[in-house]
Amino acid sequence: LVANGTFDLGSELVTNGDFSSFTGDNPDNFTVLNEDADNFVTESSGQLRMVSDNSATIAIRANPTDMLTTGKVYKVSVDLTFTTGTLDISGTQFNTSGTKVFYLTAPADYIQLAKASTLDVLIDNLSVKQVDPNDRWSLGTSWSIEDGKLKNDGTNTGFQSAQQNNVTVVGDTYEVTVTVEATSGAVELKGSGMYTRIDTLGVGTHTFNIVADATYIRFLAHASATITLDNFTVREYAIQPLDV
Repeated sequence: LVANGTFDLGSELVTNGDFSSFTGDNPDNFTVLNEDADNFVTESSGQLRMVSDNSATIAIRANPTDMLTTGKVYKVSVDLTFTTGTLDISGTQFNTSGTKVFYLTAPADYIQLAKASTLDVLIDNLSVKQVDPNDRWSLGTSWSIEDGKLKNDGTNTGFQSAQQNNVTVVGDTYEVTVTVEATSGAVELKGSGMYTRIDTLGVGTHTFNIVADATYIRFLAHASATITLDNFTVREYAIQPLDV
């Protein structure tokens, strides 16, 4: 009944992210902005080279330019090799070479790579995938979905929850399974009231029953608690247990 209980990413959104295809020295499936003789992109050894003398904001946007949803979270990965300068990727800036992986809360409906200074950089293997593609998890500020896991990082000073709505029927019995990979501090599985303390179950995969007291289900982290979770399932019994 829980959508994306394995906390997988969505499908790849970028086409030609390896920059293997160019037309007229510009990468296919990208829109190039503000290109001139001193601010340009070009093919270089199977990669995209972006050059700027800082007189114009040369940039590229992956097509379609409305592939993102403003405010949603995406995992971005890209290989960068700098000669000089700083590159801005939708508000996150880099000036060192290597594979960069980060989580982006989309500030607009497009992904943009733009010069942030005088620049000469090689760009390759751009990947953008949505976190929680079913758009079902509501995450408090200290919760995140990263690397195929649901995590609370302990930065919360009060209660913070990771919640999914319209899962259960009040009064029905459900089998719950969850894998705890790391934990510190109090974390509860709750509806309206507490079903069980997840942290005290310890590391491992656990299966137990709950009787739903709400239509939603949530993990509630107390202040400073940390936890990493995976493989969360909620299954309704085909025949409900009899009251005794």
